[in-house]
Amino acid sequence: SLESLARFVGKESACCSSFTFELTYEPPYDEVELAITGPDGTRDLIERGFVEQFDRIDADTDRTAPAESGE
Repeated sequence: SLESLARFVGKESACCSSFTFELTYEPPYDEVELAITGPDGTRDLIERGFVEQFDRIDADTDRTAPAESGE
């Protein structure tokens, strides 16, 4: 979700100040794009850990999110 992605960016930008994070969320608001840029080695670091970390954050959000009502 956009909310969990924003939390991820907040946490990562605090520890990885050499990275630049850019979220794009435009009409019709059905897709979110995240661009991360940084010094040499950024791509390798992202491929080794960021994707797995985001998956864990998203899974934690799904477990704690209130159930939607069928109203």
